Amino acid sequence: TRVKQGNWQTPQAGEVMMLAGSRSFFVADEIDETIQQRLSSGDVLISGPMWGEGDSPATGEIGKLENQLPIEFAEICAGLVGAGLRQERRPLQLNLADLQWHWQEQEQEQDLIVEFSLPSGAFATSVLRELADWRPQA
Repeated sequence: TRVKQGNWQTPQAGEVMMLAGSRSFFVADEIDETIQQRLSSGDVLISGPMWGEGDSPATGEIGKLENQLPIEFAEICAGLVGAGLRQERRPLQLNLADLQWHWQEQEQEQDLIVEFSLPSGAFATSVLRELADWRPQA
C-alpha cells in the first residue's frame, strides 16, 4: 500500500523507525531535521509490520493504515496469529551489499547469476521479485 501511495520513502508523523542493523525501533511522533538527517545517513529506516499477535506501535495516519491490515487481510492475519507469530518490524527498504551479477552459458541456454548480501531477517526472494519479471512467456 505504501508503494502504491508513493510514500514508502517519505517519513510521516507516527512512523516506526528502525535502527539500522538491529531490531530496535522507536516511534517518530514528528519528523524533524534530526530524523531526516538520520534517515538520509542510513542510521534509521522506515519500517512496516510483519504481522502476528500484538498491536502496531505506529500512530497517526500510519497507525490507521497498519490497523487496516487485519480487516483487509483478515484470513492471512488470523492465520499468522494462529500460528503463534508475534508482530515484528522490518525496514521498508533493503540496501543490498556486495551486489554482483553475470551471465553463465550452459549448452544453448544462458543463466543469470546474481549474488548479494542481505541483513538478517531479509528475504532474497523479495529482492529477486523486484529485479525480474517472473511471468511465463506467452
